[in-house]
Amino acid sequence: MGRKSSAKKKRRIEQEKEEEKKIPKKKTKKSKKKAKKIAKKEAAAKEIAVKKIRVPIQVPKQKIFGGLLTAILFTLLVYVSIELFTTAFRPTSLAEYLPK
Repeated sequence: MGRKSSAKKKRRIEQEKEEEKKIPKKKTKKSKKKAKKIAKKEAAAKEIAVKKIRVPIQVPKQKIFGGLLTAILFTLLVYVSIELFTTAFRPTSLAEYLPK
């Protein structure tokens, strides 16, 4: 397995070197302008494609239900604590504490 991958790597490096050695033909002004227009169109198409692609937000159901459960339990805790506080500290009249 190691020999095959190293052989592939060597061939790929050789091909890249050969491509670099190839001398591009001289471009005329018209071909340069056409190349620029084509490049602009491709760039615009890529931008539009990138804008159109929306990645949906994936939230596991367990997290949603867990969040709802914590919210419900928190509201119950607050409600019960308020009820206990109000019953424990009811206002009483001073007459009850004064001796008769």
